[in-house]
Amino acid sequence: MKRMLMMCVVVLVAIVVVGGFVLYSSLDAIVKAAIEKIGSDVTGTEVRVTDVDISPATGEGALRGFRVTNPEGFEDEQAFEFDEITMKIDLTTLTSDPVVIEEIVVQSPRIRYELGGEGTNVGTIQKNVEGYKDESVAKHGPNFIIKNLYFRDGKVNVAGASLLKKGVSSPLPDLHMTDIGTEEGGVTPAVLTKKVTSALGRKVVTAVGKIDLGELGSDTKEAAKKTGQKIKGLFKKGDD
Repeated sequence: MKRMLMMCVVVLVAIVVVGGFVLYSSLDAIVKAAIEKIGSDVTGTEVRVTDVDISPATGEGALRGFRVTNPEGFEDEQAFEFDEITMKIDLTTLTSDPVVIEEIVVQSPRIRYELGGEGTNVGTIQKNVEGYKDESVAKHGPNFIIKNLYFRDGKVNVAGASLLKKGVSSPLPDLHMTDIGTEEGGVTPAVLTKKVTSALGRKVVTAVGKIDLGELGSDTKEAAKKTGQKIKGLFKKGDD
């Protein structure tokens, strides 16, 4: 009987060890697939990641080539381009709920703020995020806490309106969010996306609001004035 019990313990330990090895060895692929699937569902656009590299020993890693495409009705461009995102995961929480991410740093993000007939691309993505129902995600995935999230040295490019001959850029104010999901004891990826998108949207509005209308490349000062009024009107409608 004791021998049988010992064999069961050995088998159980082996399963845990093998399961842990499989989890850690495939962590990069799991994270990449989750970001692309959940990100695309929540934003209503296509989210792509070129590469994910996370150390199973330290929890430190990077996402490269993060892209969010424009919604339908806008030009065939990327709305968000983040070439590299560094992060540090608390590995002790990887198999628990919530999973704790110590830090995420988005360095030099590029955001295209495009004006169209129905509003802006950023505003459309925000509406998609706000309207997303994440019951299925909540049932099948863990919750998350992000202790520190940084967006640094970013740039916003305003383009796409018929009144603009070319886009014009404005610095994106740095963003630092802390303890995201802590108060709730962890939140779903969809809720995380809503919180981050909302805060980032406010920074985009600030950046666009600082653009000198004389740099918009319009044919006349009157056209530039109309473009500026259109942008301000979108802000008042809460489009972003």
